[in-house]
Amino acid sequence: MRDTITQGVAGASHIIKPDTEKETEPSVHRGAAAVINGTERTFLDKYSDYFWFALLVLSGIGSAAAWLRRYLNRDEPDDNTSCRNRVLAAISDVRNAESEHDLLKCQSDVDAIVGETLKSYDDGAIEQEDLTAFGLVLELFNHAVAERRATLQSGPPDQTKTAPTLASRR
Repeated sequence: MRDTITQGVAGASHIIKPDTEKETEPSVHRGAAAVINGTERTFLDKYSDYFWFALLVLSGIGSAAAWLRRYLNRDEPDDNTSCRNRVLAAISDVRNAESEHDLLKCQSDVDAIVGETLKSYDDGAIEQEDLTAFGLVLELFNHAVAERRATLQSGPPDQTKTAPTLASRR
């Protein structure tokens, strides 16, 4: 039958008889051989060292950036404390104010301090906790202004009245 096929098909003469001996191994794809032998490496097996190294480097860069930011802003907490102290000083000025004009001047000074503080918060130099503490001082300032304004509007204090004591307020 081989001869008839060779006459009809031009390339059929190159067909060879397969090896039928049992001692020969069949040819196996190298990927299939890797799976069978257990030596197949996945993408993560091949590149996991690079991933860990990249995570280590990025973590180091992040830590260095945080340190540098903290180093460059090391004087900022003192500035935050000084802003609070300036508002506390303004509170004592408010309590000693002699006129509405003095109160308005103290309020404009505190408005400028609030502007500085909010700018520092926007820049990330002030933490949320520091801003909360500043808010408490600012609330104290607003109460002092309201009390002093009420005192100034009621007129000069009457010397014949005695000041209420703590026991009489209870």
